[in-house]
Amino acid sequence: MLSKALPPGVDLRLVNHASIMVSTPNAIIVSDPWIEGSAFNDGWDLLVPGGMPDLTSDTRPVFVWYSHEHPDHFSPRWLKGLSTEVKSRTTVLFQQTIDHRVAAFCRANGFPTIEMTDGQSYHLAEDLDVTCGFVWEYDSWLLVKAPGLSFLNLNDCRVPDDDLAALAAKVGSIDVLATQFSYAAWKGGPDQTALRRQYAGEKLRHIQAQIQAISPTWVLPFASFIYFSHEENRYMNDAINSIDDAEATISTTPAKPMVLFPGDSWTPGTAHDPTPAMAQWRHAFQMESRTFRTSKPIDRDTLVEAAGTYRRTLGKVNNRLFLALIRAMPVGGFLRPLTIELYDQPGRNLRFSAWKGLTASSDPADVKLHSSSLEFILTKGFGFDSLLVNGRFEADTDGFRKLSRMFGITVINNTGRSIGWRGLKDVRYFASLLSTVRKFSDNAERAEAAATTPAGGSPSVASDRLASSATA
Repeated sequence: MLSKALPPGVDLRLVNHASIMVSTPNAIIVSDPWIEGSAFNDGWDLLVPGGMPDLTSDTRPVFVWYSHEHPDHFSPRWLKGLSTEVKSRTTVLFQQTIDHRVAAFCRANGFPTIEMTDGQSYHLAEDLDVTCGFVWEYDSWLLVKAPGLSFLNLNDCRVPDDDLAALAAKVGSIDVLATQFSYAAWKGGPDQTALRRQYAGEKLRHIQAQIQAISPTWVLPFASFIYFSHEENRYMNDAINSIDDAEATISTTPAKPMVLFPGDSWTPGTAHDPTPAMAQWRHAFQMESRTFRTSKPIDRDTLVEAAGTYRRTLGKVNNRLFLALIRAMPVGGFLRPLTIELYDQPGRNLRFSAWKGLTASSDPADVKLHSSSLEFILTKGFGFDSLLVNGRFEADTDGFRKLSRMFGITVINNTGRSIGWRGLKDVRYFASLLSTVRKFSDNAERAEAAATTPAGGSPSVASDRLASSATA
């Protein structure tokens, strides 16, 4: 679905989800274009597809900025589908990473690519300058400067509240802040609605903290226009923040809410009425009429072969002796065998070992998931990260810890790092590892605490969340 053609002049437009387009008389820059199809191993779908304007009728250079490699931000399908003419005037922007993987992919597909240095300003056109800031471990934000517009795209950057003042000093005065407004990963099992409501409320409080530190004139809630779209994770839609929650949160601050629907645009310096877009989003957020995906089973032999490949890759990327030492440590519980029950193959549990692979087991399951999810973890470097986001699994606190400590190393590996002796001299390397472990443990501990809370929790309405935020 194409929206209306781009007008001349400076224009800010919501394309979809985390994709925003800023156009000037001399250039166009679009962020994170994901406009169709599913993401995270069929775990997410867009609430509304489309929203990209027709670029073929334009002649201005196009810059495509990707904030990070998650598939709801970096969607190669759109990039590959560009016409030859549009492709000839398109340049990709991406943060400079250790492995240069995204940049290499884009160049291999014929796109000139600028690997951006942290904090450096880039003059893209006479009326367009951008600065990219890195957020450890792999996120990034973008500051866009155009005549009459200073726009900060935070997408789903995990900038702690304590670091917001430093960020504000870097970016200066901001006209429009675009930020995520709902949770976007596994937050407990089907009976832990209270935990999800807690995370949803924290997301709103974080928006308030961002506004207090950065002092934008307008705030555009985005990067949450999805639904958990698989039969295995549909329960996670029970506590997601609505656009009304986001608008109510922003309205408690000095900033003004800017609500756009895919294809809607705003001209800097003009008034904005969020009412029409909010009405459209209310309809889009209704889950009753949604269809939910299912997955085809993967046979046992294929899973065993995938496990063997995973083991070999783990040993190739990382130092085997170092892995063995980590496994032998009395604390941590890393790389300990994991017992898995498959949704689609009940009664035939599997035991996965990073040393012995996949074998039959009669032990109680630590985690339950579909065979397609297990294959995805074993064959994709980003597979476990995707599982954490799509939530297509079930586990109690101990099971989640075991799952995280078995496959968490792949999250480190997927950022271009490896586990080995050289890491002893790399403080940032170990800080990344410990940060990842703490994140997993935090989710597990909070899930355990939420398990003692009645499933209904408190009412999921903006007023209750805003009241609680006053004491945060």
